[in-house]
This record gives sequence, structure tokens and C-alpha cells, in this order.
Amino acid sequence: MPINIRVTYTNGAHQTLATLQGNVQNLTPALTATKEIILDSIRQNFVAGGRPVRWAPLKHPRARGSLQATIPLTDTGRLRASITGQVTGTTITIGTNLSYARIHQEGGTVSITARLAAPGRAFRFPSRTGEIIFRRR
Repeated sequence: MPINIRVTYTNGAHQTLATLQGNVQNLTPALTATKEIILDSIRQNFVAGGRPVRWAPLKHPRARGSLQATIPLTDTGRLRASITGQVTGTTITIGTNLSYARIHQEGGTVSITARLAAPGRAFRFPSRTGEIIFRRR
């Protein structure tokens, strides 16, 4: 025996369905809100030094007293500030225009240029105790 279901729309239900249909056709507001949520999450990652798993510690921590002494990827704040988002059609694009961002994200090998590898060039960096060290290659 077949089951028959009859649906009767009231004016309010018809308007609600029309509004839903309009919202589905224009996803820009929802995608823009989603983009902002993603960017906020990325900013929180920088503040926390990675979430839920913390980023690997710095190999050469900064001098004590520095705000960036222990949090990776926060030396100048340039990388964090460069991350932007854009909504185009039905796509959200999150990224940066910094060339060194990919090596931080994916890992890899950094090639030493001839200028850096020049013999006799001294390198200056802070030690773990905060002293400034000069060392030749």
C-alpha cells in the first residue's frame, strides 16, 4: 500500500526556502566568514607556537628577554603578517608572497650562495647565554 505525503507551504515557509536558495547561490558571505576563521586560526598558531602539536624548538634560541626568544617563526613577524586570504567565486585561497615560507612549511634543503660561502667571512650570532659570537666559516 503506497504512502502519500502532502506538504502544504505557508507564506513563511515559502519565504524561508526562497532565502535559503538565494544564500546557496551566493556563497561569498559564507566563504568570506570562513576565510576569516582560517586566518584567525593561523594567527593563533603563531602565538601558541603551533597547535595542537607545538613546532620544533629553535636550534639557536634568541637572547633572553627577547619576545621571540623561544617561539619559532616569530623572529621579525614578517611571515605572520604576510599571510593573507582571498575569496574568488567558490574558492578560498590562503597564502603568502614570501619566498622562504615554503621551506618552513614543507622542509627541505637551503643552498648556500657563493656570497655566504666566501672564505674568511665572519658570521655574527647570539649564543645560548646571550653573548654575541663571531665565527668564521
